[in-house]
Amino acid sequence: MMDDMLEERLGGGRSTTGVVRIGETLRRPVGPWTPTIHAFLRHLHASGFAAAPEVFGLDDQGREILSYIPGETWGDHIDPDEPKTELVTVRPWPEATRSESALAEIGRLYSDLHRAARGFRPTAPIWREYELPMHEGEIVCHGDAGPWNVVYREGLPVALIDWDGAQPNLPINDLATIAWSFVPLGPDDFLHACGFTQLAPMKLRYWQPIPPRTGAAHLRFAARDLDWLEDNTGKLRSQLV
Repeated sequence: MMDDMLEERLGGGRSTTGVVRIGETLRRPVGPWTPTIHAFLRHLHASGFAAAPEVFGLDDQGREILSYIPGETWGDHIDPDEPKTELVTVRPWPEATRSESALAEIGRLYSDLHRAARGFRPTAPIWREYELPMHEGEIVCHGDAGPWNVVYREGLPVALIDWDGAQPNLPINDLATIAWSFVPLGPDDFLHACGFTQLAPMKLRYWQPIPPRTGAAHLRFAARDLDWLEDNTGKLRSQLV
């Protein structure tokens, strides 16, 4: 029982520090967006999507309690004992995670997520990095698709973690992010650091043409971008000065 209360500090992402494991749970700092994210995670589980942490509320320190999902993550790694801006390293992916089977399973995982997310329409959501209302055709997506937020076991993906960045998006946009991160379609020097070879043939194989947007779709995207710019002009100007 005492072992269950021991805190193990975990390395992890750039955006959330102070993550610890206690027994079979994780404890993470919370923010104004946490109730929305918890509601989304509960919706996913109620809809049959089990490849995400379960929510168990807050502990006596005000941290969220999530189920711990055993396995490994890949990509960026940050040492929990060092400043996160100084020791971000890229770890080569094991061969199994670069396989056709792993890529196919990634596709299935995110496809299942998109289906489960379609019924989630919160009334007054707060998102960590998004301030606009949901538009027609959008769903709530993970928001940070990449191997650093996927739990692998024996080279295959089994779950998605670190949901703080979840936000509304069009499924096709999320698909583009997923392809960039997992095919992957990034710069060659980065892909070589991750352990990929034969990059050009691999990119050409998976780079399928996407149907052009309709005029109405272009207008929706333009209106959305203008709304965001109007709401954030002051913030952007202060960052440039």
